[in-house]
Amino acid sequence: MLAVLSRFFSFGLLIALLSCSTNQLGVVRSIEAEKELGEQTIPDFLRAKGGLFDSAETQRYVESLVAKLSANTAIPDGFNPIPIKVLDTSTPSAYALPGGSIYVSRGIIALANEEAELAGVIAHEIGHVVARHSAKSVAANERFILDVIQNERDTLQRAGSEAQRIEILQNAIKSRRSEVAAFSKEQELEADRLAIQILTASGYGSSGFGGFLRRLDLWQTRRAEKMGVTPRELEDLAENSGYPEISQRVAALGRLNDLPAAPGTQERLMSVIDGLRFEDEFNGGFVRDAKYWQPEHRISFDVPPQFFPLHGEHLRFVSQKGGVLLRVDRTLPGRFDRLAQGLQRGKSPFRSARSSTINGIPVIIGKTTAKSQDEELVGQVLFFNLGTHVASMTMLSNKEDEREAQPLFDQMTNSFRRIQPDEVPQFRRYNVQRIVPGDSVSGLARTTAFDGDREAAMRLLNGLDVGQSLAIGDWIKLVR
Repeated sequence: MLAVLSRFFSFGLLIALLSCSTNQLGVVRSIEAEKELGEQTIPDFLRAKGGLFDSAETQRYVESLVAKLSANTAIPDGFNPIPIKVLDTSTPSAYALPGGSIYVSRGIIALANEEAELAGVIAHEIGHVVARHSAKSVAANERFILDVIQNERDTLQRAGSEAQRIEILQNAIKSRRSEVAAFSKEQELEADRLAIQILTASGYGSSGFGGFLRRLDLWQTRRAEKMGVTPRELEDLAENSGYPEISQRVAALGRLNDLPAAPGTQERLMSVIDGLRFEDEFNGGFVRDAKYWQPEHRISFDVPPQFFPLHGEHLRFVSQKGGVLLRVDRTLPGRFDRLAQGLQRGKSPFRSARSSTINGIPVIIGKTTAKSQDEELVGQVLFFNLGTHVASMTMLSNKEDEREAQPLFDQMTNSFRRIQPDEVPQFRRYNVQRIVPGDSVSGLARTTAFDGDREAAMRLLNGLDVGQSLAIGDWIKLVR
């Protein structure tokens, strides 16, 4: 978070903050001020997380869980009742924003196998609200940045430009990121401890919470490996993520109590999961079978396994070696031709611009370079003439990663094609059923629509260990 903040703080503003004797930087804000900050962050937060999930049944369900958990918790007056919303993303995630609002994704709902597991996630976020972790984090970040500026004052004054000063601050912050991570980890552990208290007071067994944390960790590890993150890189990411290791979190919770699930709670959770959409929608399209499908603009292209899509105003794909941005804009007759002429005459930041065709689509290809802080970025852009629209696909990577990123980008662009409406596959959805005689893990896995190792994915979704068999009458979650 601090590294991101430093990018948007101008040097002049930072110095002004230091010299202002009336500011309250580094002081925990009032609940009213925290709520105001939370309201300001919500629009950008929702754009980055897929927006809100439109399901009255799911919304009522999570609201009932918050009400039950809050009834057995000392909620500060300014935060009671705690609002909760569901994010429209399959990524398992949960957040407590400044001001006390909680967000859970439909993906984390689908990953739960018992109501106590989902209740543990929500109780953890309530713990953040009760302990006022958002306000304390903001104050700690302010104190940290001010301390960095004080320590680097002489070096900053000798810098020749604002860009150099910002770079000095960023490097100083990076060198001390372990301090930030340690503070965040302690907050996570405190939220875990509060979650166990809340779960116990609300009549839930808390042993499922530890198991769910392990399953969530396995899901995140699997996703990182698909992106091409090496074990060493994964270890470094985990160390500086601000989250304690799962083993540390579970050990810190002590001996968890194991109460039987209340009658009807698992059925209620499974009825909410049944029929949920498995894929995410990204700018009107979705990724399925290593392809991006966009039915409105009738386009499709390959997505290498190392690239993952992100939510936002435009479609972005990220990998360890670079990022790709896709934009589709309405155009006027003749605009594409004028664009081609301008690029080829050198009237743009692109060099070596040339015209070509890909799968029968007229395209313009150009390259450029850019500077981002202390890094030199290499960019390649393709413009596709879709008739009434122009699609632009841009790759940006560090210069040293260009050789590895280029083939991946070529795979995406060379597969770009127009499609017919009946070619677009249907969204996959969760299908929940009970185990009947004759069912087996391997047999059911063959009927699912998971990518890659179907049995491993199904076991992860259902919390089944390797070699663990199914019991007649148990619930099983499939994707079809």
